[in-house]
Amino acid sequence: MPQLYSPQKSLLCLFMLLAIAAGLSTQAFSQETSSGYTYEETSVAPSENATTVMDDATLDVDPLIEAKQLIASGKSRQAKAILEALLTQNQVKGPRAIETRMALGAIARDNGQPAEARRHLELALRLNPNNPKVLAELGYLFTLASVDDYHPNHTMSAKADEFFTNAERLNAKDSWVLLRRADQARLNLETSHQPIDIATWQRLDTQYQAAENAGAPPEDSAPGRLAVWIALAPLQHQRFDDAIGPILYELDKAPTHAGYRLLLARWYAAQQQTTPALQQALLAVEASETVQPATLTLVAQLYERLGDTANARQFYERVLQEAPNHTPTLIALGDLLVAQNQSEEGLAYLRQAMTNEPQRLEQRLTAAQEAIRDEHTTEGLRRLTPILQLTEGVIANPELFDPIRKRALHAAANAISLDAFYGKPPVNTPPVVAQALQTAVNDSDPLIKLDGLKFLNARAGRSSLTWSTELKGPLEQILLVSSSLASDALASGEALFLLQQYPQANRALDGVEGNTAQEYLENGDRLLGIQAMTAATAQYQRGLTLSPLAALSQGLKKVQEKRRLAEQRIVQGNGAYDGKQFTAALEQYMDAKKLYPDWDLPWIRLGDTHFALKQYQPALDAYEQAVRINPSYLAGPAFKKRLDSLRKKAAKNRK
Repeated sequence: MPQLYSPQKSLLCLFMLLAIAAGLSTQAFSQETSSGYTYEETSVAPSENATTVMDDATLDVDPLIEAKQLIASGKSRQAKAILEALLTQNQVKGPRAIETRMALGAIARDNGQPAEARRHLELALRLNPNNPKVLAELGYLFTLASVDDYHPNHTMSAKADEFFTNAERLNAKDSWVLLRRADQARLNLETSHQPIDIATWQRLDTQYQAAENAGAPPEDSAPGRLAVWIALAPLQHQRFDDAIGPILYELDKAPTHAGYRLLLARWYAAQQQTTPALQQALLAVEASETVQPATLTLVAQLYERLGDTANARQFYERVLQEAPNHTPTLIALGDLLVAQNQSEEGLAYLRQAMTNEPQRLEQRLTAAQEAIRDEHTTEGLRRLTPILQLTEGVIANPELFDPIRKRALHAAANAISLDAFYGKPPVNTPPVVAQALQTAVNDSDPLIKLDGLKFLNARAGRSSLTWSTELKGPLEQILLVSSSLASDALASGEALFLLQQYPQANRALDGVEGNTAQEYLENGDRLLGIQAMTAATAQYQRGLTLSPLAALSQGLKKVQEKRRLAEQRIVQGNGAYDGKQFTAALEQYMDAKKLYPDWDLPWIRLGDTHFALKQYQPALDAYEQAVRINPSYLAGPAFKKRLDSLRKKAAKNRK
């Protein structure tokens, strides 16, 4: 085993090792980006090289030093109280104020509050715009915002490099600048999903060594932290055989080392070996003087995986005692309680988490929408249920929760009405979803009202193009809405389409514009939900001119696939029709119509086939539907003559 795997310091700061072993979590960085924010669950104290002379020399203990000691021992909540008191009482000035802000920034970052961390660091930078340490910390924070595994944020990465460049311009050999540059390199490697060879590790080791040689505190720059990462990196990439060697090597030298025990626990957990994973995680807890949130969370998750919800809750609550706003724990505990039918308490935790980090709620909604796009209606509605529960009756932060609730209602209504259109057996709509959609009928927002009407129509067993008299009235009232709002134009166009006034609907929908690619996506999804394929296509295509969102391409692909399948059914139906196999032809044309209902050709072919079978009323209905979609058929004398003849025959048969 190369010497690279062994720590080069006999004393390492355990909380740093535990943080790296615990892995990375996804958070939100700021209002500027919807990309994930990945952070280490650890506390990084400001440099001890900074001055620690108290302004008030009469105090026996320096509160700033005391706060940093508390941070190092994992007691960030107590440290935060001391630091905030120092600022409130105006006890720190100049370099000490900067140091205080940096410490508060580290606490906020590690508690899953990146926006708060950024605020503290920017205030520190305002005190001294030429402080390389603060610039390096901001560069590190922006790096964390840029390294989401699946959606790298290049804007955040560019900002990180800008801060680092400015820091290096001021002092390229500053220990903190060197340290944070090494951290940036490590984070980028961790999320590269590329094989990492020994030479790469050695280069990174050299960077950390340079930071320590320049004076970075060993607890922050210790090469032992790199030794842990050497085991963690292949583990994160599911290369279990590569990961176990370094772990066992380090454990052989230090059998009671909490960080390496935790790594072994994660190694077992990644392979779904829950019991040995829990055993190792508990050993890590026992060996730790201070236990980091990620360690306790892992123990809780393993207990939960084994069905021991009492112990799982106990460990989640231990995390929240020290870090009340630790978002991953709030979510995990909230989900656990909801699953145990303790919905009110569980939703309180979830709502707190979603308020702290709105993108978490957005992620849940996206997962539900993706399930619905894949036509997994039951799964989609199951995912939408807690979202509607979380956003029900929320008075605080309406700008956050109201749009999410609206989109959740749209997704639920579309899923249910689509199933009704395709004649699928009705799903068991969760009571929360059903109640929300029933209430939506009385909403003042025409789009939400439409969603409620679609639900009632589908629940009555009708397809989205067949409406009862009592529901047509409210549907027609939506057409009376007259406003320049895009949402009202969309509602009018959608209502016209559902009333089968196709030329008017197409004109209205063609004028619907979005300001962002996301708005075009939502418009397209709504229109796809009522089978307005042509209008949905236009929305997806417009959105793609603004941003290459995967969901836009997916929506467009779905429309194109339905059109392709519909064309295949038409060809097969034509073959059966030419062979005078009219019943078989009807089946193919019916399938084509269901796949692409606002295409006129399937309706024309249905009319032809019913006419050949002397089924005059169905033939008339099909022809009239084709005319609604494409009035130009009436310009053909032969077609118009057949239509007039059918109307007479249908009227005669009704008598």
